[in-house]
Amino acid sequence: ICVYNDLTDLKIYVEENKTFISENPYAIFTMNLDLQLTDVNPAFSKLSGYTTEELLRMKLTDFKVIRRDGPGVADAIKSGKIEGGKMIVHFPVGIRHVDYFYIPIKDQRGNVYKIIEIFLDQTSLVEQLDESNTLINESPAGIITTDLSGKILSSNKAFQDIVQLSESKLATMSLRDINVIARDGKTFNEIISTKKPGTGTITIDRLCLIIK
Repeated sequence: ICVYNDLTDLKIYVEENKTFISENPYAIFTMNLDLQLTDVNPAFSKLSGYTTEELLRMKLTDFKVIRRDGPGVADAIKSGKIEGGKMIVHFPVGIRHVDYFYIPIKDQRGNVYKIIEIFLDQTSLVEQLDESNTLINESPAGIITTDLSGKILSSNKAFQDIVQLSESKLATMSLRDINVIARDGKTFNEIISTKKPGTGTITIDRLCLIIK
């Protein structure tokens, strides 16, 4: 007696998934439930600085994670759902700031049997933000950042010195709490509605400030 099982669909599925991983511009690797890496794409090798051969000898726990904000791989295995967060990892090429996603893959019975992990490299963005924050903090001009409602999110030392308020106090305030005596130029609401930069001069409690 010969029994034939048509594995064509399974073969196509496996080949499509290998293509998805290998040709994807994002850093992707797969691992089994022992967290042993079983497949990696060129984008992950480039991101990490490890060769494919080195990575396939590694486990997830071999990576030097400096900080993780979000669930771990065990959470994804337990929930059977996509989990993600942010991570700082020390790779051979240097420290990388990444957004990560664990994607559990299930068998026909609904049991998780492997995990796909995707890394989105945010290092350049983080470095740019750090550089911008440094410029803001060290600027001799008073600078604040707000949300769209006018709530003050941050302030630099120069602004704190101008208004004679602490950083913690300013963080509890909004622009509405600042007593504007006179104004020459666009208002905050006008800048929000036009989505264009605006400049002007305001006088606050006998203090004349140039705002941009």
